[in-house]
Amino acid sequence: MSAVLAETLGSIAAALRSMPEKVPLGVELSCSHHRAATEGEVTGVCTPLHRSRTVATFEIRVSDDQQRPICTGRLTCLLRDLRPEGAVIIDCVPAATEIVVAGTQRVITLR
Repeated sequence: MSAVLAETLGSIAAALRSMPEKVPLGVELSCSHHRAATEGEVTGVCTPLHRSRTVATFEIRVSDDQQRPICTGRLTCLLRDLRPEGAVIIDCVPAATEIVVAGTQRVITLR
């Protein structure tokens, strides 16, 4: 769960930094797990390490309610321009066997 929290916080930070002109795409997540949190609350703090026009990297520290480290993560996101005018959007569900191409009647089956 710590990696999920780290990726969520970093992705939100990248989106807040880049949208609406660009869309963030996660390219690397690295997490070091220090201890388990078996009860209580955890807190995640996201700090920018690098922000440029095309890349953003964040450090995420997850700690328990006694301020002990649970996980330290680093997320790097590519900041891509939004789709050009007239581009086709593809809707896809993770682990799906079919992809529906938006605006068409076309369905692509994955094998």
